[in-house]
Amino acid sequence: MKGDNEMAPLFKKEGFEPKVQRTVGVLAASAVLFGNCVGAGIFISPKGVYEKAGSPGAGLLIWGLAGIIATLCTLAYAELGTMIPQSGGEFVYIKKAYGKLA
Repeated sequence: MKGDNEMAPLFKKEGFEPKVQRTVGVLAASAVLFGNCVGAGIFISPKGVYEKAGSPGAGLLIWGLAGIIATLCTLAYAELGTMIPQSGGEFVYIKKAYGKLA
């Protein structure tokens, strides 16, 4: 099994230059958001939602509205990540927003 250093000359000989595109389209971002929302909440909270809602239709309406709100919030957070492309995540955002108060 060849190591990475041994494989590098093979790529250069064939003219192959790997390039990573730093873009996320709307469809890919939406798929990630949908997967995270459904995966995190579908197995944990339905019982409580449907008990408090009183009917299956109201429970589905609440579930759908919460999903829309979560999607909009996450898209806003993703936009923030593209505007401030520094490593550090939330710490960097808070520091930019509040300066020395953070």
